[in-house]
Amino acid sequence: LAFSRREGILTDLCHRGVALLERGPRLCVWRAPTDNDNTTWGQQKAAIRWRNAGLDRLVHDVQRLEWRQPVRSAVRVVVHSRVCAPDLPDGFAVTCTYTVYGDGDILLDTHVLPDPSLPNLPRVGLVLSIPGAFDTVTWYGRGPHESYADRKESAAINVYWSTVDQLYHPYVMPQENGNRTDVRWAAFTSRDLTGVMVLGQPQMEFSAHHCTAEDLTAARHTCEVPRREEITVYLDKAQSGLGGNSCGPGTLPQYMVWPVETRFTVLLRPLTRGSSVL
Repeated sequence: LAFSRREGILTDLCHRGVALLERGPRLCVWRAPTDNDNTTWGQQKAAIRWRNAGLDRLVHDVQRLEWRQPVRSAVRVVVHSRVCAPDLPDGFAVTCTYTVYGDGDILLDTHVLPDPSLPNLPRVGLVLSIPGAFDTVTWYGRGPHESYADRKESAAINVYWSTVDQLYHPYVMPQENGNRTDVRWAAFTSRDLTGVMVLGQPQMEFSAHHCTAEDLTAARHTCEVPRREEITVYLDKAQSGLGGNSCGPGTLPQYMVWPVETRFTVLLRPLTRGSSVL
């Protein structure tokens, strides 16, 4: 594996001759606004406040990258960054600690310290890109349909299987979609079961598409959403609930993601040909 000192992310991850990564994990707090987020009336006006805070145009400024080897079987890489919109002073102090073990596991601990002046957040988590060949998804969590913090009672916890394309929900207006909650682990594999598994520590939310949140934000119709070859994966500590603000009350406070100090951990595990994910 290789890191970029300039970008502060993993730029290459190869296991037994197979490339597992297109672009490494980094902080993500933006989601494509939903119909409920996009309202211009009422008290919440979520998407307006998010854009005013620059959450749709964050820039990652790497302040330093350091590494050490605490034990013979592991290497630790720590990346300190300042994340904010280029035209605004308020943002996030972010520390990502990668512990790379000799068996290929990568434990990624992310510490996020938001400035208190920020509004409630769309989400707090990570985004990464993996090769398009890993388009079979198996997960242990809520499913089989999408779920959110305030919309998950109908989604039972079990082991589910899908393709990445089937995770997408084609709302008339492109927006955030396809989230899965209370996920213990998710595996992205090719036909021969090569791929990568992500394990929550202990739980996470995830979504995965052949497009990005920025693609969904820019489009006005589903046919305008580009289909990218790579798969963009979102791994969230938490994502804001949906509420009902387009026709009723907004998101309740207990389902919002507040700008408070947050720490979350995921484990990335390479899967070799013929691996079992169960």
